[in-house]
Amino acid sequence: MSAFFDKDSDTTITSMPDEQQRSLRNRLLVFVALVVVGTAIAGGLAIAKVIPIGYAVLVGVTTITLMLWSHASTLIGTKSATMMFITGIVMGFVFEDFSVHFNVGGGYYFQPILGPKIDVIPLVIPQFWVISIYMCWVMMNFILDGAPTPRINTPFRILERALAADLIMTTVDLSADPVAVHIIGAWVWKKPGTYFGVPYANYTFIWFLVGVLTLVVHGFQERKEVKTWIDTAHYGLRIWTILPVLAYGGNWLMMMLINYDGAIGLLAGFSMGGPFVIALVKWIDWYRATSPKALAKKAVAEKANA
Repeated sequence: MSAFFDKDSDTTITSMPDEQQRSLRNRLLVFVALVVVGTAIAGGLAIAKVIPIGYAVLVGVTTITLMLWSHASTLIGTKSATMMFITGIVMGFVFEDFSVHFNVGGGYYFQPILGPKIDVIPLVIPQFWVISIYMCWVMMNFILDGAPTPRINTPFRILERALAADLIMTTVDLSADPVAVHIIGAWVWKKPGTYFGVPYANYTFIWFLVGVLTLVVHGFQERKEVKTWIDTAHYGLRIWTILPVLAYGGNWLMMMLINYDGAIGLLAGFSMGGPFVIALVKWIDWYRATSPKALAKKAVAEKANA
């Protein structure tokens, strides 16, 4: 039993070659530009009625997914990032498909505004899953470990991180689902529930299983290594670690401004505000502690104490 709490990673990877850092930084910048340009072009074509709005949504969501995959590559490496995103997308699709076909929560179906589908699931839905999972995983790393990547990989911490990140994901969905259903018209519940028309099963079954399972699988895939190279990376990479935190904060602000039914804004303000502020403060602390000046000062102190 003690191994469940105590056994940690076998290897700590503390540095990354300069050439690899530049390559990852440049790729990330390309994908950030792709999000802006691709979304603008697709949105313009949809407004001009050249393409259906669902295709514009697909372009926007896919470019964001690629950008965050590139971001994850800077933190944990391309192979690990790819495995994490594939796991999230596959699990998201499988559980959504199961839920639609077996009428989980009374049953629901997706509207054309979400674009092309595989079977009955729009291509953007599994991507929404992995976007939320990655965003909340990074936030929980800051909250639990004070850094953008996990620093403790015991089985207990892996499970703890997955459960806590999933709770943060649910705070997003508590506000976003009523907006998606009633304002955007993204999907329809056949038997509306008591929570702004959304059944409780949407949160207790689908969100819990997909988020937790994805992060537990990823955690055990990464368990043997602690990757801290981002601590000593160039400014151009370290500054980008804030991106998932700001993405969550953007959702928080948007839900408060939309304020569906005169209540969602208040709900989002309290349920999402706490995790956002804590993660932001933790990011600031980490960024200051890993500045070249701070690291040099730490090295001098360690040498003096040796």
